[in-house]
Amino acid sequence: MKFLIIDDNPADRELIMRLLQREFRGSKFVNVIQHSDFDEAITRRDFDVVITEYCLNWADGLWILKRIRERLPYIPVIMVTHTKREETVVADIKSGLNGFILKKHLHSLPATVRESVEKVKWLKRFERCCGVHATMRILAESATLHEAIPKILQTICESLDWTVGEFWVMDSKTNELRFVEAWHKPSVKVSAFEAQSRQIVFPPGSGLPGSVYASRKPVWITDVVNDINFHRAAIAAKEELHGALGFPIMSENDVLGIFVFLSHEIQPTDEDLLMILTSIGSQIGQFIKRKQAEDSLHQAHAELEQRIRERTTAMAQANEALRKEIIEHKMADEALLKSEERFRKLAEKVQLILWEADARTRKFTYIGPKAAEILGYPSETWYTANFWIEHIHPKDREWAVNYCAEMSMLHENYEFEYRMLAADGQIVWLRDIVNVVRDEVGPKILRGFMIDITKRKRIEEELKALNESLEKRIEERTKELVKVNEELQVKIADRKMIEDALYASEARYRNLFENSPVSLWEEDLSEVKTCIDSLRESGITDFRTYFDNHSEVIHKCAAKVKIIDVNKATLKMYKAKSKKQILRGLSQSFDKELFDVCKQALIALAEGKTAFEAEAITRTLNGSKNCVFLRMSMAPGFEQTWARVFVSLTDITERKWIEDALKRRIDLEKTIAGISTRFVILSDFNNTIYKSLADAGRLSKAGRAYLFQFRDNGKIMDNTHEWCDEGVTPEIQSLQDLPTAMFPWFMENLRAGTVIHIPDVSKMPPERDFDKAFPKKQGIKSLLVLPVYAETDLVGFLGFDNVVTAGPWHEEDITLLRIMSEIIGSAIARKRSEALITYMAYHDTLTSLPNRNLLKDRLQVAVVHAKRNKSMAAVMVLDLDNFKTINDTLGHHVGDLLLKAVAERLKRCVRESDTVARTGGDEFTVILYDLAHVEDAATVAQKFLDALYQSFQFEGREVNITTSIGISLYPLDAEETENLVKNADIAMYLSKEHGKNTYRFYKSDMNTHG
Repeated sequence: MKFLIIDDNPADRELIMRLLQREFRGSKFVNVIQHSDFDEAITRRDFDVVITEYCLNWADGLWILKRIRERLPYIPVIMVTHTKREETVVADIKSGLNGFILKKHLHSLPATVRESVEKVKWLKRFERCCGVHATMRILAESATLHEAIPKILQTICESLDWTVGEFWVMDSKTNELRFVEAWHKPSVKVSAFEAQSRQIVFPPGSGLPGSVYASRKPVWITDVVNDINFHRAAIAAKEELHGALGFPIMSENDVLGIFVFLSHEIQPTDEDLLMILTSIGSQIGQFIKRKQAEDSLHQAHAELEQRIRERTTAMAQANEALRKEIIEHKMADEALLKSEERFRKLAEKVQLILWEADARTRKFTYIGPKAAEILGYPSETWYTANFWIEHIHPKDREWAVNYCAEMSMLHENYEFEYRMLAADGQIVWLRDIVNVVRDEVGPKILRGFMIDITKRKRIEEELKALNESLEKRIEERTKELVKVNEELQVKIADRKMIEDALYASEARYRNLFENSPVSLWEEDLSEVKTCIDSLRESGITDFRTYFDNHSEVIHKCAAKVKIIDVNKATLKMYKAKSKKQILRGLSQSFDKELFDVCKQALIALAEGKTAFEAEAITRTLNGSKNCVFLRMSMAPGFEQTWARVFVSLTDITERKWIEDALKRRIDLEKTIAGISTRFVILSDFNNTIYKSLADAGRLSKAGRAYLFQFRDNGKIMDNTHEWCDEGVTPEIQSLQDLPTAMFPWFMENLRAGTVIHIPDVSKMPPERDFDKAFPKKQGIKSLLVLPVYAETDLVGFLGFDNVVTAGPWHEEDITLLRIMSEIIGSAIARKRSEALITYMAYHDTLTSLPNRNLLKDRLQVAVVHAKRNKSMAAVMVLDLDNFKTINDTLGHHVGDLLLKAVAERLKRCVRESDTVARTGGDEFTVILYDLAHVEDAATVAQKFLDALYQSFQFEGREVNITTSIGISLYPLDAEETENLVKNADIAMYLSKEHGKNTYRFYKSDMNTHG
């Protein structure tokens, strides 16, 4: 961290630096002693925090603070001084001071620095988020790109503190970037710079716009004056422009335009801002693509209308074509429904193709039987030269072969995904996990397994299509909302025409007034005008600020309003029987909502306006609320006295309800789309589940949202994830290890795939009393439960509780929440598949024992553990004697059965904390943890010999086998894991030389058994 210290007292300056250096190690300091030092420092801007004395010989702290805020609005400023004057502190804090410390309390300075830095970071993020939100709102409200770009430039400059903003696009004919639009702060003059920008062009890679276009990434220049690739540096220096930033407008891999922003300040790189602007660029890119698609659609529509006019004589053929098109649309809809049905059926289980190949010739020496099932080629064809290379998809062939060769030469195990052409011509996606076996020359053998991931790829494509479908639905709902608003605006305009007609014809006034469907009021505000005039005469000019600080005056003015008359619609709106009753009850309805509208109306009248419009909330005499559109206008001829004012109240409660319902629907669909996106790019399963539950719980207004998962073949269920609304007590700790048999009715419905919707738990029928007791005990009023399937297995359920009030969930909400349960089920299935793949990578497929990879990790742990506890660890290498003879005489099938039986006997001879691994065809390696004596290893070795000496029975045959064992000890024989295994292997061959069926230690003086 770098500090700017402004203090002309050397002793105080030294004390502050020592204190900060102790708390923030590695900090740097810039000292300001006189005026020239200060000007130079704020020009460079190379510091993070300012600490200043209030009373200086050449300035005071308030002047310094204002100068810093003009140039650096986000830099934390902390004042350290001897003064205690309260007015000084208040003035500084209003000017943007972050902290104020008396020098006798200097020990609290580090804590104040940390707090100020965090507050400034939060403020900067908040304002940047506001800028992003404003940009997104502009995109939503703009009809064309030409309309949106100037507003976006202005919004980003104002919210993110840039001086100049430019927009550049690629000229497809000349392949050059050309200037299109610019905006700059009104207080600055950059006319020469803008004129040069309009004349200059940039090829890709040249200048700031060209560099951004070529790299497709944001480019940040701290100071353009010193950057040789910034071709406008000379004119920029003349007009004092320094910091610059450019970022692309992207749609997939296409660059649709370049935004460039410049500042009068030197701008250090801000990674957080780069990330925000990259997101903005992506959103604008999507907007441009959408508008291009709309323009294409409009053009196609115009061409279609022209063709219809030209071919009026062929109407019969056009009608027939239209009928066919309708049939095709129906077929497409049916296909879409089938596709969605397929999406709900999860992918089949993972299938593996085991294989082995020569690393030097790449010729297969073994291929598993699944190859013929998955790809359709007979096993013998795989053993021909170059078979695998020739059947890789042409687009993947070159890079896949080169990647394999490169990784093999590096002697590293690897995995990759690619496509192969099956025998029937279909494309099959494979994930290949390869183990490289080396000898002294280099890679010798490649072993691995191919996993068919074709269905997973298809599921990912379907998820993407579903996400696009949801976005399309959101767009359709937005259009519906716009249409509703337009219709309601038309209705409001009609009501306004009615009011104008009332004022124009006094002869018809009374009839129209009384029978108007709109609530109409005639009021006398002459006393209100007298009150406001007296305030104006007393010197009040800013009525907005005055009314903000004097609420009692608003109440006083409201009491001076005289209601002359109201119509029948007003009585109906306020549920009053007579005009006298409504006049008496108005004082009860003057609550906070109406108070705020009254204040805005008084401000408008005080500022000389003769009309005022606003939306307001009124209360009827029985206390219920109505949303109204209020319009107040001065009667012609009464502008000077305010003695006659007309007020109309249009009931817009239904419109507000429709807007709120559509907004909630759109928000819920956006939430489901966001949840779908999270699970497509799943990285942290638990965090993703929690965020999804929180989003769905808040929008569905549930008190709790949770996920239960089944285990032990569906006999036990656990509450694995939970979100609770504020004030709701979590229950997850008490909902573990629950037998599913306790809830027969719930489980019956879940297994049938039924959504359990209980609007009122207390009204469940008597036959469900046992199932009702559990939610009733937790205070649940209403309940919604959706089954969660992984592939075809019921793995749990998604639940939503309301613990405050009973009531049903909307059917549309249930439909979207069911999609969420299907998404979570897909994620669980995917997680299970990945866990299976990980297990197979670290275990032997025949015996299920740890393989060499897992053995290596556990041996490293055993050595660390022995070193920490100052104990011993043993490594044993066991090689079965004459195992090849058994394979040759009895066959590989019996040999495999024997290896599995040997593995079981070896595991029974050791502790659970020890490790038994299969590391070769007939070779096993054992790790013994935490040994106190050498004799402990000998005892276990003898157990192995005795256990394997007993005969084995396979398919009615008796099979006998012995083993030779080599033992090495940590730290007596070696301290490195590789040397421990090597020494144990040497000792095993000594056992072979001493007649087999025995064990030997690596050091001969330990072999006391003969």
